[in-house]
Amino acid sequence: MQGFCVRVARGLNRLLGRKGSVFVERYHLRVLETPREIRNARAYVINNYRRHAHAAGRAVDPGWVDPCSS
Repeated sequence: MQGFCVRVARGLNRLLGRKGSVFVERYHLRVLETPREIRNARAYVINNYRRHAHAAGRAVDPGWVDPCSS
Protein backbone atom coordinates (compact mmCIF):
# COMPACT_ATOMS: atom_id res chain seq x y z
CA MET A 1 0.00 0.00 0.00
CA GLN A 2 2.85 2.34 0.79
CA GLY A 3 4.32 1.81 -2.69
CA PHE A 4 0.95 2.59 -4.25
CA CYS A 5 0.69 5.83 -2.26
CA VAL A 6 4.20 6.83 -3.35
CA ARG A 7 3.32 6.25 -7.03
CA VAL A 8 0.10 8.21 -6.74
CA ALA A 9 1.84 11.08 -4.94
CA ARG A 10 4.62 11.26 -7.54
CA GLY A 11 2.11 11.25 -10.37
CA LEU A 12 -0.04 13.95 -8.79
CA ASN A 13 2.96 16.12 -8.00
CA ARG A 14 4.23 15.76 -11.56
CA LEU A 15 0.76 16.53 -12.97
CA LEU A 16 0.28 19.59 -10.73
CA GLY A 17 3.88 20.76 -10.99
CA ARG A 18 4.49 20.74 -7.26
CA LYS A 19 6.61 19.04 -4.60
CA GLY A 20 5.88 17.68 -1.16
CA SER A 21 3.71 15.08 0.44
CA VAL A 22 0.24 14.39 -0.88
CA PHE A 23 -0.96 12.08 1.89
CA VAL A 24 -0.42 13.82 5.21
CA GLU A 25 -1.28 10.92 7.50
CA ARG A 26 -1.73 7.26 6.75
CA TYR A 27 -3.60 6.30 9.88
CA HIS A 28 -4.92 7.66 13.13
CA LEU A 29 -3.59 5.92 16.22
CA ARG A 30 -5.98 5.51 19.10
CA VAL A 31 -5.25 3.15 21.96
CA LEU A 32 -8.34 1.23 23.02
CA GLU A 33 -8.40 1.28 26.80
CA THR A 34 -11.68 -0.24 27.93
CA PRO A 35 -13.48 -3.47 27.06
CA ARG A 36 -16.36 -1.41 25.62
CA GLU A 37 -14.02 0.43 23.22
CA ILE A 38 -12.55 -2.88 22.08
CA ARG A 39 -16.01 -4.39 21.58
CA ASN A 40 -17.18 -1.37 19.57
CA ALA A 41 -14.05 -1.42 17.38
CA ARG A 42 -14.45 -5.15 16.66
CA ALA A 43 -18.15 -4.71 15.87
CA TYR A 44 -17.30 -1.84 13.51
CA VAL A 45 -14.75 -3.92 11.58
CA ILE A 46 -16.89 -7.05 11.44
CA ASN A 47 -20.07 -5.23 10.37
CA ASN A 48 -18.46 -2.71 8.01
CA TYR A 49 -19.43 -4.55 4.80
CA ARG A 50 -22.97 -5.11 6.07
CA ARG A 51 -23.31 -1.37 6.78
CA HIS A 52 -22.12 -0.39 3.29
CA ALA A 53 -24.30 -3.02 1.62
CA HIS A 54 -27.34 -1.73 3.47
CA ALA A 55 -26.56 1.84 2.41
CA ALA A 56 -26.35 0.66 -1.21
CA GLY A 57 -29.69 -1.15 -0.93
CA ARG A 58 -28.29 -4.69 -0.97
CA ALA A 59 -29.46 -7.35 1.46
CA VAL A 60 -26.95 -9.50 3.36
CA ASP A 61 -27.87 -12.83 4.93
CA PRO A 62 -27.91 -12.46 8.77
CA GLY A 63 -25.54 -15.41 9.21
CA TRP A 64 -23.04 -14.22 6.61
CA VAL A 65 -19.53 -13.42 7.85
CA ASP A 66 -17.21 -11.19 5.83
CA PRO A 67 -14.05 -13.24 5.15
CA CYS A 68 -11.99 -10.04 4.85
CA SER A 69 -12.82 -8.77 8.34
CA SER A 70 -11.01 -11.41 10.34
